[in-house]
Amino acid sequence: MLASHARSHRSTITYSELGERIGVHHQHLTRPLGLIQEYCLDRYPPLTSIVVTAQDGRPSHGFTAADGDSVEDVQRQVYDFDWHGIPNPFGYARGGETVESLAHRLVTDPSSSTAVYGLVAQRGAAQAIFRTAMREAYDDRCAFCGLTFVEALDAAHIYPWAKSSAGQRLDVSNGLLLCSNHHRLFDAGRLTITENHTIAYVPKSTPDSLSEADRALASSLDGVRLRLPHDRRLWPNPALIRLRIA
Repeated sequence: MLASHARSHRSTITYSELGERIGVHHQHLTRPLGLIQEYCLDRYPPLTSIVVTAQDGRPSHGFTAADGDSVEDVQRQVYDFDWHGIPNPFGYARGGETVESLAHRLVTDPSSSTAVYGLVAQRGAAQAIFRTAMREAYDDRCAFCGLTFVEALDAAHIYPWAKSSAGQRLDVSNGLLLCSNHHRLFDAGRLTITENHTIAYVPKSTPDSLSEADRALASSLDGVRLRLPHDRRLWPNPALIRLRIA
């Protein structure tokens, strides 16, 4: 719809107009527009820049893809770009699938990860599906500390996305649901996990130099068992843990 409007009209479209055309309330556009914006980053002009509010004719605060250029400049890039032939990265939705239904398939049938990845054409949508699956598998609870604020929960890969095969990228056993703090510490190597599913603290400073917050977030977790999914098939894969460590 957006590509067609950009080609044919070379003009903006309001959130309300877009919602009416695709049959949803305009307040429900945040999520799909976010996925489209992420898909366009580093690939194409920011297509979502042409969706504007009726009040001031500019994108809402959720639009972050101007990257130093004025909104008018990136809109001209959208109008001038040849969108013909660019595949729809969300084609899986034509068959009635949703992020939630594909995530549930990953949780109930872990062997389906390669097939599900094949339905998804871009990283942003795949990662949204992966995070939803991880939330379901881990009951919306950080595997390290048990935090349940959904806004602060991330899906972390054990073996990195860039090095993973198609199936491993959406394999729940190649992930952990972590709060944002523990995700950063995990990525930084301050915290890791062992093959027997315990947390390991990797000291990079003397114990005396740690603050109380450092100990609470990191060193005190050394040797603590992970909070694991009920289904053992979804537990972190020891082979992928070995690959990460290597």
